[in-house]
Amino acid sequence: MYKPKGYKNLTSEYTPKTALAALKSGLAKPNRAYIYHCYNHYMCPVGFEETPLQKTQVFKKEVSESESWLIVADQSKNHPTFHCIKWEDVLKDLNCENPEYLDVRHLYKGI
Repeated sequence: MYKPKGYKNLTSEYTPKTALAALKSGLAKPNRAYIYHCYNHYMCPVGFEETPLQKTQVFKKEVSESESWLIVADQSKNHPTFHCIKWEDVLKDLNCENPEYLDVRHLYKGI
């Protein structure tokens, strides 16, 4: 769906913002599924969360600024079933090029 870097199949029709909107829209549909190919591993986005940046807006229906998180399912027996990953970290991962990479399950290791 969204591939900003690489040699083949780049998705020039999406920006990071429109890719997130399309992903969130697709996750709301019962007949749609996605596979996230992160470094040396595959996971499936299964949901998302919008977290307000201002603590005073936590319980409000409409917020002015928020941070997007993806909820992904992981099939590895060495990791928890679900991970919550910031959309910004997914973008960092998708924009890395060989030999650099970002393992979103171990962000503390850095790029």
